[in-house]
Amino acid sequence: MHKFFIILFSILFLKSCSGCGGKSERKYSHVSIHKAFVSRDSSNFKIELNVNDTISYSEFFITWDPSLYFFSDSKNQWNILNELIPTAYACYPPTPIPLDSIQNINIRSSNKWNSTIKADSSLNSIFKTSTRNKRNTLLSLNEYKNEPIDGILNFYTSIPPDSIRNHIFVIDFSLKNGKQFIDTLKSICVVPF
Repeated sequence: MHKFFIILFSILFLKSCSGCGGKSERKYSHVSIHKAFVSRDSSNFKIELNVNDTISYSEFFITWDPSLYFFSDSKNQWNILNELIPTAYACYPPTPIPLDSIQNINIRSSNKWNSTIKADSSLNSIFKTSTRNKRNTLLSLNEYKNEPIDGILNFYTSIPPDSIRNHIFVIDFSLKNGKQFIDTLKSICVVPF
Protein backbone atom coordinates (compact mmCIF):
# COMPACT_ATOMS: atom_id res chain seq x y z
CA MET A 1 0.00 0.00 0.00
CA HIS A 2 2.88 2.32 0.85
CA LYS A 3 4.36 1.78 -2.65
CA PHE A 4 0.99 2.60 -4.20
CA PHE A 5 0.99 6.07 -2.60
CA ILE A 6 4.58 6.72 -3.66
CA ILE A 7 3.72 5.81 -7.26
CA LEU A 8 0.54 7.92 -7.16
CA PHE A 9 2.44 10.89 -5.73
CA SER A 10 5.15 10.51 -8.42
CA ILE A 11 2.54 10.49 -11.21
CA LEU A 12 0.84 13.60 -9.81
CA PHE A 13 4.22 15.32 -9.47
CA LEU A 14 5.12 14.53 -13.07
CA LYS A 15 1.71 15.72 -14.23
CA SER A 16 2.27 18.95 -12.33
CA CYS A 17 5.48 19.47 -14.31
CA SER A 18 4.00 18.57 -17.68
CA GLY A 19 2.60 22.06 -18.15
CA CYS A 20 5.98 23.78 -17.79
CA GLY A 21 7.09 25.26 -21.08
CA GLY A 22 3.77 24.21 -22.62
CA LYS A 23 1.04 26.26 -24.22
CA SER A 24 -0.43 27.28 -20.88
CA GLU A 25 2.74 29.10 -19.78
CA ARG A 26 3.25 32.63 -21.00
CA LYS A 27 6.85 33.86 -21.05
CA TYR A 28 7.94 37.47 -21.40
CA SER A 29 10.80 39.92 -21.51
CA HIS A 30 10.96 43.67 -21.61
CA VAL A 31 13.59 46.39 -21.84
CA SER A 32 14.22 47.96 -18.46
CA ILE A 33 17.26 50.14 -19.20
CA HIS A 34 19.60 50.39 -22.17
CA LYS A 35 22.79 51.94 -23.48
CA ALA A 36 23.52 53.25 -26.98
CA PHE A 37 26.98 54.17 -28.26
CA VAL A 38 29.23 54.39 -31.33
CA SER A 39 31.75 51.57 -31.43
CA ARG A 40 34.54 49.84 -33.29
CA ASP A 41 34.59 46.13 -34.05
CA SER A 42 37.45 44.22 -32.46
CA SER A 43 37.31 40.42 -32.89
CA ASN A 44 33.50 40.42 -32.67
CA PHE A 45 33.62 42.59 -29.55
CA LYS A 46 32.38 46.17 -29.78
CA ILE A 47 34.63 48.82 -28.19
CA GLU A 48 32.99 52.15 -27.38
CA LEU A 49 34.58 55.14 -29.14
CA ASN A 50 35.61 58.33 -27.38
CA VAL A 51 34.39 61.81 -28.23
CA ASN A 52 35.80 63.05 -31.58
CA ASP A 53 37.54 59.77 -32.44
CA THR A 54 38.17 59.32 -36.16
CA ILE A 55 37.01 56.10 -37.77
CA SER A 56 36.43 54.66 -41.22
CA TYR A 57 32.79 54.27 -42.27
CA SER A 58 33.44 50.54 -42.78
CA GLU A 59 34.66 49.99 -39.20
CA PHE A 60 32.17 51.84 -37.07
CA PHE A 61 28.94 50.55 -35.56
CA ILE A 62 26.08 52.04 -33.64
CA THR A 63 25.44 49.65 -30.76
CA TRP A 64 22.18 49.49 -28.82
CA ASP A 65 22.53 47.37 -25.71
CA PRO A 66 19.28 46.71 -23.82
CA SER A 67 19.18 45.39 -20.28
CA LEU A 68 16.41 42.82 -20.59
CA TYR A 69 14.23 41.67 -17.73
CA PHE A 70 12.87 38.15 -18.22
CA PHE A 71 9.86 36.78 -16.41
CA SER A 72 7.11 34.22 -16.84
CA ASP A 73 3.52 33.84 -15.80
CA SER A 74 2.74 30.19 -15.27
CA LYS A 75 -0.88 29.20 -15.87
CA ASN A 76 -0.43 25.53 -15.20
CA GLN A 77 -3.75 23.72 -15.29
CA TRP A 78 -2.16 20.38 -14.34
CA ASN A 79 -0.49 21.48 -11.13
CA ILE A 80 -3.04 20.18 -8.62
CA LEU A 81 -0.33 20.19 -5.97
CA ASN A 82 0.07 23.99 -6.09
CA GLU A 83 -0.51 24.25 -2.36
CA LEU A 84 2.10 21.61 -1.58
CA ILE A 85 4.64 22.00 -4.38
CA PRO A 86 5.03 25.46 -5.91
CA THR A 87 5.60 25.46 -9.67
CA ALA A 88 8.98 27.11 -9.21
CA TYR A 89 10.21 24.01 -7.39
CA ALA A 90 8.31 21.46 -9.44
CA CYS A 91 9.75 22.45 -12.81
CA TYR A 92 12.87 23.66 -14.54
CA PRO A 93 12.84 27.43 -15.11
CA PRO A 94 11.33 28.33 -18.49
CA THR A 95 13.33 29.66 -21.41
CA PRO A 96 11.99 33.19 -21.86
CA ILE A 97 10.77 34.49 -25.20
CA PRO A 98 10.65 38.21 -25.98
CA LEU A 99 7.62 40.39 -25.43
CA ASP A 100 8.90 43.82 -26.46
CA SER A 101 9.19 44.18 -30.22
CA ILE A 102 10.26 47.01 -32.50
CA GLN A 103 7.70 49.26 -34.13
CA ASN A 104 10.17 51.66 -35.70
CA ILE A 105 13.85 52.64 -35.72
CA ASN A 106 15.18 55.93 -37.03
CA ILE A 107 18.84 57.01 -37.20
CA ARG A 108 19.87 60.51 -38.17
CA SER A 109 22.97 62.69 -37.93
CA SER A 110 23.76 66.30 -37.12
CA ASN A 111 25.72 66.52 -40.37
CA LYS A 112 24.98 65.53 -43.96
CA TRP A 113 26.18 62.10 -45.12
CA ASN A 114 26.37 62.95 -48.82
CA SER A 115 24.70 65.24 -51.35
CA THR A 116 21.39 63.40 -51.13
CA ILE A 117 21.22 62.68 -47.37
CA LYS A 118 21.14 66.02 -45.61
CA ALA A 119 21.77 66.86 -41.95
CA ASP A 120 19.06 65.66 -39.56
CA SER A 121 17.36 63.51 -42.20
CA SER A 122 16.87 59.76 -41.86
CA LEU A 123 19.87 57.49 -42.45
CA ASN A 124 17.73 54.34 -42.38
CA SER A 125 18.36 53.60 -46.05
CA ILE A 126 22.11 53.21 -45.49
CA PHE A 127 22.14 51.32 -42.18
CA LYS A 128 21.66 47.57 -41.83
CA THR A 129 21.41 45.08 -38.98
CA SER A 130 20.66 41.40 -38.47
CA THR A 131 18.21 39.46 -36.36
CA ARG A 132 19.39 37.17 -33.59
CA ASN A 133 17.89 34.11 -35.27
CA LYS A 134 19.14 35.01 -38.76
CA ARG A 135 22.64 36.37 -38.27
CA ASN A 136 23.46 36.01 -41.97
CA THR A 137 20.33 37.88 -43.08
CA LEU A 138 20.91 41.62 -43.17
CA LEU A 139 17.93 43.93 -43.00
CA SER A 140 17.58 47.61 -43.66
CA LEU A 141 16.10 49.53 -40.76
CA ASN A 142 12.90 50.04 -42.72
CA GLU A 143 12.54 46.22 -42.91
CA TYR A 144 13.38 45.70 -39.25
CA LYS A 145 9.87 45.86 -37.84
CA ASN A 146 8.02 43.51 -35.50
CA GLU A 147 11.35 41.94 -34.57
CA PRO A 148 11.63 40.92 -30.92
CA ILE A 149 14.23 42.62 -28.76
CA ASP A 150 16.29 39.76 -27.39
CA GLY A 151 19.84 41.10 -27.22
CA ILE A 152 22.36 43.66 -28.42
CA LEU A 153 21.70 45.28 -31.81
CA ASN A 154 24.54 46.56 -34.00
CA PHE A 155 23.88 48.89 -36.92
CA TYR A 156 26.44 49.57 -39.62
CA THR A 157 26.62 51.23 -43.01
CA SER A 158 28.26 49.98 -46.19
CA ILE A 159 27.80 53.30 -48.01
CA PRO A 160 30.66 55.77 -47.51
CA PRO A 161 30.08 59.44 -46.78
CA ASP A 162 31.23 61.79 -49.53
CA SER A 163 33.78 63.57 -47.31
CA ILE A 164 35.29 63.65 -43.82
CA ARG A 165 32.79 65.06 -41.32
CA ASN A 166 31.98 65.02 -37.64
CA HIS A 167 28.68 63.31 -36.86
CA ILE A 168 26.49 63.26 -33.80
CA PHE A 169 24.14 60.36 -34.39
CA VAL A 170 20.69 60.17 -32.85
CA ILE A 171 18.92 56.80 -32.66
CA ASP A 172 15.19 56.66 -32.00
CA PHE A 173 13.51 53.36 -31.04
CA SER A 174 9.73 52.98 -30.83
CA LEU A 175 8.39 49.74 -29.39
CA LYS A 176 5.02 48.15 -30.04
CA ASN A 177 4.09 48.48 -26.37
CA GLY A 178 4.37 52.28 -26.61
CA LYS A 179 7.85 52.76 -25.13
CA GLN A 180 10.26 55.10 -26.91
CA PHE A 181 14.01 55.46 -26.46
CA ILE A 182 15.90 58.39 -28.00
CA ASP A 183 19.68 58.50 -27.63
CA THR A 184 22.12 61.20 -28.74
CA LEU A 185 25.56 59.64 -29.21
CA LYS A 186 29.08 61.01 -28.89
CA SER A 187 30.50 63.12 -31.72
CA ILE A 188 32.78 61.10 -33.99
CA CYS A 189 34.61 61.87 -37.21
CA VAL A 190 33.69 59.46 -40.01
CA VAL A 191 36.03 59.15 -42.99
CA PRO A 192 35.07 57.70 -46.39
CA PHE A 193 38.08 55.37 -46.67
